Amino acid sequence: KRVNELENELENIKIQIEQKTDQVTIPGIRIANLSAEILELQSKIQPLEEELSDLKETYETNLAELQERLNTATIQLQDDELLLKQSNSRIFDLLTQISDLKTQLKNAKKQASKPATQSIADLEEKLKTQQRESKKLESANKNLKQEVEALRARCPVNADCGDLQRQLQQSQKDADYYHKLTQEKENALKNLRHNFDALAQEKTRLQQDYDNLLKKQINLEDQTIQTSLMTMDPNTANPRIVLSADGTQVSTTDSPLQVQDSPGRFDVSLAVLGSTGYSSGRHYWEVNVAGKSCFHIGMASQSSTRKGLLSFNPTRGFWTVVLNKQGELRALDKRPATIRARTPTLTLGILLDYKKGQISFYDAGTRSHLYTFSGQAFTDKIYPFINYCVEDGANPTPIVLVQPGSTDWIK
Repeated sequence: KRVNELENELENIKIQIEQKTDQVTIPGIRIANLSAEILELQSKIQPLEEELSDLKETYETNLAELQERLNTATIQLQDDELLLKQSNSRIFDLLTQISDLKTQLKNAKKQASKPATQSIADLEEKLKTQQRESKKLESANKNLKQEVEALRARCPVNADCGDLQRQLQQSQKDADYYHKLTQEKENALKNLRHNFDALAQEKTRLQQDYDNLLKKQINLEDQTIQTSLMTMDPNTANPRIVLSADGTQVSTTDSPLQVQDSPGRFDVSLAVLGSTGYSSGRHYWEVNVAGKSCFHIGMASQSSTRKGLLSFNPTRGFWTVVLNKQGELRALDKRPATIRARTPTLTLGILLDYKKGQISFYDAGTRSHLYTFSGQAFTDKIYPFINYCVEDGANPTPIVLVQPGSTDWIK
């Protein structure tokens, strides 16, 4: 503005000098007075030219500085554009992941798993990071817009500043565009967070549903007696134990079989474990002991000792009953207990209730309870157990595992 004033003032002085110079030829004009006025006007020209020169030099310096700042602002805008594109790509990736997670959550069992929980935690952290980045971009664009406004205000309105004005206008448009784009990304993030919160709530609800279903399933398993035809495991059998091909009959031989020894095989007791062990639920199996003058049957823990002479009681991992050759039926508890049965047992039933810590014995033929080991704290799998009793006489009757019938009579 000051440059324009000086240039106008200088131009006016020059015009006045020309006008007064032209008046010299007019008759009757006092030349001395005109000369004095012309000299006075000419004396004003040099100070004005010097001030104008100084201002122009200062202007050029300022203009160069403004141009440099404008270039910096333009580069910053380009960087912001790249960051916004990257932000947009990350948001798209997050939306895709959440969409995939929603699909996974349709199955309650899979949705309620720990990997799904971790996925949600990871997405939540990514969303927070994305929000912080978008806020930074918004702040940067705001500052850039203010700087462009300041540059525009400082740029003189004249022909020499036309290019700069156009650049500033374009920068203003770019700043406005990226500000709007940042706002859109922020709104998208808010919507994403809202959807994500809804997804987390849905996941929590599904987790609760799954937990409730799991509890119901466990309770149902605890209330339901599962029956099966038990088979015995040849890899645990004493070398003198002979099993039928299907593993349901147990007998003995005088000559040991040629079998490979292992830590899980009984070497002194004529014993064998069932093929299946249990770590939960209620399980019932039956064994036919008709015609047997003695037997030793029950259950054993997976960690029970199988080598050498064994002590059969709960502290050693054995819960068994034994019929000795004198016809006495006893439960080998911590304190052995005599079981008084009304009639000889023909089919022995064994029930494991893992949760309650109980192993019960029944006379399946008369549907009567014989004995229960209670208050046990099971920590590993529990297996069916048979310790064969060698009877007097030739061709002893084998012990035969049978398919249980209905268990509705068991309380």
